[in-house]
Amino acid sequence: MTEEARHEPALTDRTGDVSPGDGADSLLRQLRAAGDLQPLLGELLAALAALEDADKALLLRVDASDTLSLVASAGLAPEHARLLDRLPASAHPWSDALRTPVAIGDAEIEAAFTPQPLVRAAGVRGLHIVPILSPEGASLGVIAALFRRPLQLSARQERVAALYARQVSWILTSIRLREQAAVVIEQERARLAEVEQRASSIAMQAASSEARVAELQHRGEALEARAHELERRGETLEARVRDVEHRAANAERGAARVHKLQELTAALSTALTAADVAAIIVDKGVDVAGAYAGSMMLLTADGSRLERVRAVGYPDGMLDRWTHVPVDGPLPLSEAVRERAPIFLPTDRALSERYPHLTPERAKTGTKAVAAVPLVVDGRPLGALGLSFREEQEFSVEERAFVQSLGAKCALALERARLYDEAQSARRQAQEAFDALVGERARLDTVVEQMPAGLIIAEAPSGKLVRGNEQLEHILRRPFVASPTIAAYADWQFASPSGVVLLPEEFPIARSILHGERVVAEPFRVTRGDGTSGIVTMSSTPILDRDGRIIAAVATVYDVTEQRRSEESLRFLAEASSILAASLDYEDTLPIIAKLAVPFLADACIIDVIGADGDVRRVAAVHRDDSRADAVQAALHTVPDPLALHHPVVRSLRTGMSDLFPEYPPPARGPRPPTPPRTSADYPRVSGEHLSADPYDFLGALRPKSLIVVPLFARGRTGGAITLIIESDDRRYGTKDLSLAEEFARRAGLAVDNARLYHDAQVANHAKADFLGVMSHELRTPLNAIIGYTELMLMGVPAAIPDSARQQVERVRNASHHLLHLIDEVLAFSRLETGREELRAGSAQLAAVVAEAASVIAPLAAERHLELRIDAPTEPVALETDVGKVRHILLNLLTNAVKFTDHGEIVLTARLDNGDVTFEVRDTGVGIPPQHHDRIFDPFWQVENRASRRVAGTGIGLSVARRLARLLGGDVTVSSKPGEGSTFTARLPRRMGAAPAAEAATTGARES
Repeated sequence: MTEEARHEPALTDRTGDVSPGDGADSLLRQLRAAGDLQPLLGELLAALAALEDADKALLLRVDASDTLSLVASAGLAPEHARLLDRLPASAHPWSDALRTPVAIGDAEIEAAFTPQPLVRAAGVRGLHIVPILSPEGASLGVIAALFRRPLQLSARQERVAALYARQVSWILTSIRLREQAAVVIEQERARLAEVEQRASSIAMQAASSEARVAELQHRGEALEARAHELERRGETLEARVRDVEHRAANAERGAARVHKLQELTAALSTALTAADVAAIIVDKGVDVAGAYAGSMMLLTADGSRLERVRAVGYPDGMLDRWTHVPVDGPLPLSEAVRERAPIFLPTDRALSERYPHLTPERAKTGTKAVAAVPLVVDGRPLGALGLSFREEQEFSVEERAFVQSLGAKCALALERARLYDEAQSARRQAQEAFDALVGERARLDTVVEQMPAGLIIAEAPSGKLVRGNEQLEHILRRPFVASPTIAAYADWQFASPSGVVLLPEEFPIARSILHGERVVAEPFRVTRGDGTSGIVTMSSTPILDRDGRIIAAVATVYDVTEQRRSEESLRFLAEASSILAASLDYEDTLPIIAKLAVPFLADACIIDVIGADGDVRRVAAVHRDDSRADAVQAALHTVPDPLALHHPVVRSLRTGMSDLFPEYPPPARGPRPPTPPRTSADYPRVSGEHLSADPYDFLGALRPKSLIVVPLFARGRTGGAITLIIESDDRRYGTKDLSLAEEFARRAGLAVDNARLYHDAQVANHAKADFLGVMSHELRTPLNAIIGYTELMLMGVPAAIPDSARQQVERVRNASHHLLHLIDEVLAFSRLETGREELRAGSAQLAAVVAEAASVIAPLAAERHLELRIDAPTEPVALETDVGKVRHILLNLLTNAVKFTDHGEIVLTARLDNGDVTFEVRDTGVGIPPQHHDRIFDPFWQVENRASRRVAGTGIGLSVARRLARLLGGDVTVSSKPGEGSTFTARLPRRMGAAPAAEAATTGARES
């Protein structure tokens, strides 16, 4: 047997595990023939689906015919896999996914998506497709993650898919290398067969030549030369055979490395922690690379040091000082991390030149070559992998690529382990958050159910109502119904305060969902489930996510029916009090009371009063409906008999008690409770036993459905009764209505009694004024005689009086004039009180009026040693008014100044001011406190009390002065401070107008 023949069986055995072929079909046959690759791809896809939280994962390869075929899947049913058979690579979205990652949020709305049957059959909504690229950048296929829900892709999912795409790329690249090695082996095998065939032919030729040696000896030299030539060719053939064997051995080592790399990849797919990855990479990597020892170091969190996580093959204790090494240190692993590039030192000399400080350690271990590979993911260093060899290495391109591939797989596995840890941590946090959420939800449910307000929660943007609490059902008096859309809100029967029914989109919670509006305490009328009406306030606010999108809305509902009723009642009572206080006319007050009660309290109102002789008189009847005027007139003429005790009105007038009839005529009442009532509220308000006769005989043509009778009670006596009637069917009286009616009747009773008292006071006031007028006239008669006789005596009639007696007669005269002034004051006051004061037009010069008033006061000022100064215009100023009343005003102001000034001066100033005349009387007296500035103009009121006052007087001078000034169309005011004196200012028109004077006279009379 030739040398070539001996090599044939061995070569066949070494290449038996490599199938011939090329292209994608050969790749698929390799994937399906290898028993450990198909499960590996399935596990990779299952891990991808788990990390991306996807429902399915697919691996599709690109055929030579530019089509995609399913290679492996996770979670995909066989019947669904057939839908992916031979997809065109140019179809959407696969054509884009072969070059760059593609994410489809919702496949149902992607009209151009292929294949749509998979979307419908498998319920696919979201897709995340990542290309598988070879190291040279060629497209090998795609990995797709499928979701049954719409996809919102996160950065973490992008990193996970890219990581798994690179890992599958390495697997497919390794298979391609294995395939290429098989092709090379087949080629060398064919060449070896050719060489062996040629060698056999040469051997046959040599045998033929030996048989013919005898015949061809003369050709021996030629044959010998040819033999030498054949020998040389044989040597060449042997060299070529050795080269083929070497290449075959390299191919076999490559295939073995690919096989071991596949085993390592499969092992890495199960590694879940960095320690597991380090153990697999270091332990198996050392064996696969042919090294005697290896180690892995990872960057610490701060990135300043490398920490050893795994080392094998080194002597015990040798690496103790290398547990942590600085990144900037002079070590192979540190430099590989810093430069992010592999370091290959194939010889002992190269090691000694680059790292001379490591020579002692290498001498102990016999290390001749070192390889250090950085572990990098997405340009981010994680650490480094180091391998030590006891033999110098060539580090061929294939070996360098293998070591780098080992580092890349390690980096990917470490990143996957980190992502797995993050996913586990995220799941734990999610579970904790879910548990907390469940607890919060339980607490929220408790809070929601126990809230004092009605609560509504709606989703956005659909407006579906998802929650309503018990308080809401209590307010609306019907069960909560989860309306599916905003349009269904119309079933709530809400209306505006004016009664306009709301459109669905006008509801506060709908406005919050549609427009993001915040509504606060907006009032609405609502028809409850029991048919009654009420008033509620609704507040609503939108709920936003972190991106500011509206995801829900929450509304609170409060029942304010009673509150609004109370507010309306208070407003009604306040308005009633204001209106009742506006008039003191007894005849006007009672009809006003009846009109106030309609329509707020009743459809109709009747008022009966007790006359002076004890009979019952019906004084008012009002109905809200003008068409019921005949019934009102009939009721006015139907006065109940005071002796008919069965009438509710008579009973109320006699007992001063109220009667409430929610239903009228009332049903017969049951027996009273055996135990006595504890409070007045326990006594039954509803009674029908005393209505033994016709229940309508005191109502004329009115036919109440509900009735209240309340007494007009004031100051210990019952003066009448108010009957409130409801004739409609949509309302009935209750105890709250009775309380409101009683309060209204109490205020009305006071108003009626005040009108009566005012009438009596007016009568007494007129009698008083008449008495004062008569008495003043009677006093003036003897006083005028006294003044006349004193004047005659001072004139010397009938004979001159001695000088010693003149002073006494002058004092009598002055006292008489003072008494006459007091009588005139009383007369003026009485005329003003009764409205009988009349204006008498006249004319005079301003200076003369001032001088005359000053001449009257001058003696009084001189007696008190006071200086009296006059400041009046020198030019003529004519006054066309009631000069006597102007003089009266000045005398009153000057007299007041003299009374309350002990020392100093009194200044009377007169001046023109915009057509008016202004008089100022300024004194240096005691002054008036600010709180008394208004009260000093009240009749009979003085600052000093009667027991301690130093100045005598009637107390009506200032009051008369102001009333006279207002009668003339002007006014009197004061400015004063205690201890600084006072200034009284009278502002009067120069010309008296008839209309203002009449109005002022009336006003003055009513003010009294």
